[in-house]
Amino acid sequence: MFFLNANDSPTKNLKFREAVNAALGNEEIMSIATDGLFRLTHGWQHPGTEYFAGEVGKDKYNLNNPELAKQLLKEAGYKGEPFTLVTDNSFKNDNDASVVASQQLQAVGIKADFQPLERGPLLEAITGRKFDLVSYGGGVYTVDPDSTSYVLMCQFTQPKGANNAGYCNEQVDRLFMQGRATADQAARAKIYQEASALINDDVSHVWLFVADAIYGYSDKLQGLKPHGDFNSAYWNANEWSVSG
Repeated sequence: MFFLNANDSPTKNLKFREAVNAALGNEEIMSIATDGLFRLTHGWQHPGTEYFAGEVGKDKYNLNNPELAKQLLKEAGYKGEPFTLVTDNSFKNDNDASVVASQQLQAVGIKADFQPLERGPLLEAITGRKFDLVSYGGGVYTVDPDSTSYVLMCQFTQPKGANNAGYCNEQVDRLFMQGRATADQAARAKIYQEASALINDDVSHVWLFVADAIYGYSDKLQGLKPHGDFNSAYWNANEWSVSG
């Protein structure tokens, strides 16, 4: 995924963020960054969970639509202001995705200054707000959508926490709190799907793909649902059973 700087021009302008979003994506970035091992996504929850917003946002993400992007840039009043794209150069996938993204941005008139950085300088750029767009290979947090609250809620915006985009929508915050307050999974799913719609409308992030991962496991194990993020491999362990 990429996240945008919600605090400073030009990316604090919603129309400009929509233009960046429209310019990026399609299978070009994913096929290069993941060697074709990916699934497209258009939201902050894994497509395999009940919390995923379904078709919400599908018309906004992974478009790679230069003409739409140019129109949105015009509506945003963009005059060619400097634009900085930074990435963690220790992750090949992020770097490869960013190279293609910078080309897609250039194609619509955004002259991206592409800066592959070591982890230390990258964190300094984020905390110092010296970026417009960051390529960031974050997890997809399948275990529970509330685990994403610390990167999306207002109270965790930089420098207070891990909300590196500086994104803040009080209605989204209220939905996170409602989701925490109920144990009814069906009710929670509706709450987080509503949050997904708002987050997609705000274009705080550019959601691109969930990378595939290759697993090996015993045929005695039932219920395993392999996950693109190895850190979340045990996301549905409550459904596992062992035979024999």
